[in-house]
Amino acid sequence: YGSLDCSTTCPGGAFVPCGGHGQCLSYANKTLYCVCSGNWAEPACTACNDGWSGSACTTACPLNPNTSRACSGSSCVSGVCQCPSTSCGTACEYSGSVCTALATTC
Repeated sequence: YGSLDCSTTCPGGAFVPCGGHGQCLSYANKTLYCVCSGNWAEPACTACNDGWSGSACTTACPLNPNTSRACSGSSCVSGVCQCPSTSCGTACEYSGSVCTALATTC
């Protein structure tokens, strides 16, 4: 617990602070925050950082070679990009007629 009156819990809650994937620290004003380990994302270390997926955030997501963004900004599940219907490719890097051509290829 933290804050000036000790009424605030760390992100993730009192029972599993920082989602069990980081360290709960306090600023000088007693505000609590998490420093996440590995590829876990702040504020509560309960989700993966961009570019990582899997139950332990250890599975890399494909990067768009043109932008270096994982899955071109789309979601990633177990290392596989979940492309919207308007894009395609391993990292959702293609769109429009390229996707149409790829869908009709034998």
